[in-house]
This record gives sequence, C-alpha cells and structure tokens, in this order.
Amino acid sequence: RNFFLNRIYKAKIEEAEDNLIKDTSRLLGAVKQYFQLESFIPEYAEKPFFPAKGL
Repeated sequence: RNFFLNRIYKAKIEEAEDNLIKDTSRLLGAVKQYFQLESFIPEYAEKPFFPAKGL
C-alpha cells in the first residue's frame, strides 16, 4: 500500500514540476515579447501593463 501511494505521490510531483517548467517558460516568453514590443514602440514604455494597447 505504501509503495502504491509513493508512486502516486512521485507522479504528482513530476506532473507539478512539468507544469512549473511550462508556466515558467510561458512567463519568460511573455516577458521577452513585452521587451521586444517596448523597444519597437517607445511610447508604450510608460504603460507597462498595456504594452500592445492600440495596436
């Protein structure tokens, strides 16, 4: 029984780690896009929460 629970627990941890890696790479992608937008469109630099507003 313990062996079975440990396997489930381990699988859940691996799943959580995978999700964290995916979320982190998504976040980094968004940050990268934001800085690319900001460098091309300097007038949006003062509006950090709406970098693509009005495009």
